[in-house]
Amino acid sequence: MHFPTRIILDGIANPVEAGHALRFGADGIGINIEPQSETLEARIAISRTVPIFTQTMLVTASRDPEFVAKSVCRCNTSLVLLQGETPDADALRHYRAESERVHLLVTLDATSDLSAWRVPIRGARFIAGFVLDYRDQENDPDADVARDIVNANNRRISLRGITTEPNHVGMMIQALKPEAVIANYRDFVIDGQLDEKALADFVKAVHYCNRKAQ
Repeated sequence: MHFPTRIILDGIANPVEAGHALRFGADGIGINIEPQSETLEARIAISRTVPIFTQTMLVTASRDPEFVAKSVCRCNTSLVLLQGETPDADALRHYRAESERVHLLVTLDATSDLSAWRVPIRGARFIAGFVLDYRDQENDPDADVARDIVNANNRRISLRGITTEPNHVGMMIQALKPEAVIANYRDFVIDGQLDEKALADFVKAVHYCNRKAQ
């Protein structure tokens, strides 16, 4: 059974951008937060401006489980995307120990050797899912590698940073059936203005693939 691929627009910096993302059909938004950041309080406040059913994903490089757990509570969410290298099993356990509410997504750099992830890993039980990050790679995702990661660890996968060209998005969804496609809001901004047609076409491509898979 194929569950619909969700659309998450990250890099949201203010309530206006959050509103644009949802108006054009995003299922969720991503908010970047870091400890001691001057924008931390403003970013957390964004979560209080969106409808209650909106999926809010916190994006952070912080390795402080207490900070992550408190941010999850303050934003009334559960989903956290950890950027950077994946913590070891002991570190991952601390996030869950701090709060059962924290659902971690870990980033896998698609430009690196992913062979180690094609077998079960220690700590997978503390991970809600994997995000294959292709922002620094021009080649298409390797579907076989992605499937092996999913099957070995019994976790779904999301894609981040693939080109937002509609035909390419459709091809990737059909090949990998990801849980979500994560795109940066800034990819749709040109000279300070939202390219509404580009965003609308991106959303339509994902919705078309979802309908086709039903």
